[in-house]
Amino acid sequence: PEYAAPELISGESPDGRSDIYSLGLSAWTLLAGRDWATGDSVQEIFVKQMVDEVTPIEEVVPGVPADLALVIRTATAKRVEDR
Repeated sequence: PEYAAPELISGESPDGRSDIYSLGLSAWTLLAGRDWATGDSVQEIFVKQMVDEVTPIEEVVPGVPADLALVIRTATAKRVEDR
């Protein structure tokens, strides 16, 4: 659930942009050393994936190159159209 794209959680048909979201969160996790979406249950994590904006990686890991931060921010956009 930590890498599930919002559209998958809501039951929409996935496409390549769903994988881009998961890849963006994987990059975020590798840089931060922790998962972005955490919770006590799968449902709690799913709500975060659906509602909360991903914390900008540069706020968690100072010094991340601006271009990389932009790639991660774009990849983890909640709206499929924004990825």
